[in-house]
Amino acid sequence: MLISLSLLQHIGKKLNELLEIFVGLILFVMLFSIILQVFARYLFHSSFSWPEEVAMYLMAWLTFIGGSVATYRWQHISVDIVSSLFKGKIAIIVHLVTAVIFSILALFLLVSGTNLVSVSWNVITDALHIPLAYIRASMPIGGAVMAYHCLVHILSDIDALLRYGEV
Repeated sequence: MLISLSLLQHIGKKLNELLEIFVGLILFVMLFSIILQVFARYLFHSSFSWPEEVAMYLMAWLTFIGGSVATYRWQHISVDIVSSLFKGKIAIIVHLVTAVIFSILALFLLVSGTNLVSVSWNVITDALHIPLAYIRASMPIGGAVMAYHCLVHILSDIDALLRYGEV
């Protein structure tokens, strides 16, 4: 193999650690902007134009980047329910099939998200006055990271199947 499975897993782990920090930062900024808006409305009887938009657009990033973190951990609820029903070699095969199906979804997010971004550069957000493409970029970036993690899961499952039964 050109690149070892352990190297791919290590890269995935480090990428996930960075994304977990990014997700935490997103949550902090969302919380701060919402609290700021609440205080502005109730204390000053006036509101800012941008906090709601910030929170809404960060929610898109939280969804897709958080989804990629869940993909690394393999913690999507339906995946967990299906995986827990089987044991042994059958469980590995079910996990492999699930990873293949999930990778197709991730590639769909990557491709359709890229198309969505490409048509969004001239659309400017109301309050932040930035191209909508920056917000929509969360979809292909999240899809790409999900696809990477799915690839590592697929290769790990194939490796586990090849080693199954070895002492």
